[in-house]
Amino acid sequence: MNLFADLPATIAAESRQLSEPLQCACVQSAAGTLLVARSGSGIVLMDLREQPLAEAALLQFVKAQFPGCPVTVAPMTLAALEQQPLHLVGTPFQCRVWRALLAIPAGATRHYHDIARTLDSGARAVGSAVARNRIALRIPCHRVVPVSGGCGQYRWGAARKARLLASEGAPLAA
Repeated sequence: MNLFADLPATIAAESRQLSEPLQCACVQSAAGTLLVARSGSGIVLMDLREQPLAEAALLQFVKAQFPGCPVTVAPMTLAALEQQPLHLVGTPFQCRVWRALLAIPAGATRHYHDIARTLDSGARAVGSAVARNRIALRIPCHRVVPVSGGCGQYRWGAARKARLLASEGAPLAA
């Protein structure tokens, strides 16, 4: 189900804020509808939805995520998304956390405190950065699980997170 599971991610840019024009689209995938926005440098948003949004709602959603950015709708394909680099938009710490998530291979999971230890930070700060990941699937925040067991919370639903982990063959502690 995670079509990007084994796809290496190239980071083309990192920004604290974004003010450049964005293109957006709804793209159908095996994981559901992907609501995608990209800058001239790469993908800045990949949101999971059950159904596509109407054009006006799509534009409103992307503009709310990136205030001040001009947004237009443009056609995108799943194949093209696989080739697009990423454009991380967040604080330097968030970008460090998201880079750490990219190092978690498909079929594996990491605990919040494991990532915190590698970044010389706290697990709560890591959890906060993980929760702010806007690029679902491409930045695999679903591979971060609580030390207490189970799959934990997920911006796009715990059941979806469990399905993504299962599709990658990741073991889950009860």
